[in-house]
Amino acid sequence: MSYYKSLETGRRIFELGRELEIARILAVANKLRDREDEKAVSDYAGGHEIPVVAWIPYDDALPRAEKDRRPAIETGGDGVREIEALAARLGLLTPSSEQPREARFSLSYNV
Repeated sequence: MSYYKSLETGRRIFELGRELEIARILAVANKLRDREDEKAVSDYAGGHEIPVVAWIPYDDALPRAEKDRRPAIETGGDGVREIEALAARLGLLTPSSEQPREARFSLSYNV
């Protein structure tokens, strides 16, 4: 199995959430480049009973937008579309305007 430090970090955060008795803890897999990344996350999350609710692909447009000081949401790439779909599923976007209802949702991307 492939190893990624971010998986360990996610597991520790998940465990902290359980210790704090947070009722609903969900994971979002992001920056996925290929099937190997997806399998590594799926295997690791499954082995630790961490529910993954979204799979966000790596999207070159996001770091480029950050470099250009443009909002990432304006790129319209695959990553943004998946994030918007997740926000809609979580009820953070209104169906008619597709704009955030309040500041509970933000899009950030670190390289």
